[in-house]
Amino acid sequence: MTTSPVRVGVSFDGFVTTGEAIALAQRAVEMGARSLWVAEHLGYREAIATCVALAMKTPGAALVPTAVSPYLWHPTPTAMAMATLDEVAPGRAAIAIGTGNPLFLQESGRAVEKPVRAIREFTEALRKLWAGESVHVNGEFVKLAGARLAFKPSAPIPIYIAAIGPDMLRLAGRIGDGVVLSAGLSTESVRQSIAICVDGAAKEGRDLTTFRRAGYL
Repeated sequence: MTTSPVRVGVSFDGFVTTGEAIALAQRAVEMGARSLWVAEHLGYREAIATCVALAMKTPGAALVPTAVSPYLWHPTPTAMAMATLDEVAPGRAAIAIGTGNPLFLQESGRAVEKPVRAIREFTEALRKLWAGESVHVNGEFVKLAGARLAFKPSAPIPIYIAAIGPDMLRLAGRIGDGVVLSAGLSTESVRQSIAICVDGAAKEGRDLTTFRRAGYL
């Protein structure tokens, strides 16, 4: 059985200044970090903007804002921001999409409703926008009437699904380029979670050879 190599990344929470984050990211990359994950904590430093700042000082590392919530972000500005990040750091941008912290969402007057549908609609809209399409969507959560980007990313931007429960894990396998698992999971829980992703992929007839698996430690 062939196993994929383990690549180590570093996570940032937005609690320190952008200058401090840049210094830490530079040191992490010097020590071998392959990716920089920036959490979207409401009220703190914004994740995509932080990734742009890190991109300019950390050549080679992947840059992943996480978890961007469809309950707070509209797909058009999200697609614009991520395509801009790709323009600054071609081929290094990825995004993790998730529901977000329910308490933070409540503070912003949002509630988590039908999360699987919300994540699916958001993901599908992003891909169409990045493809340069004029996008018409009349979904339950996403509504677009001809929105399009005037520029395209240099390459497809990978979309991770931040997943916990079985329904979201299956969705990750069905539509995601990868999955992000929460911290604190046992080895067996990780195995079970990946197995659910595989089950979701099988239902779509997808090949998971290039499916990305990420988790917090």
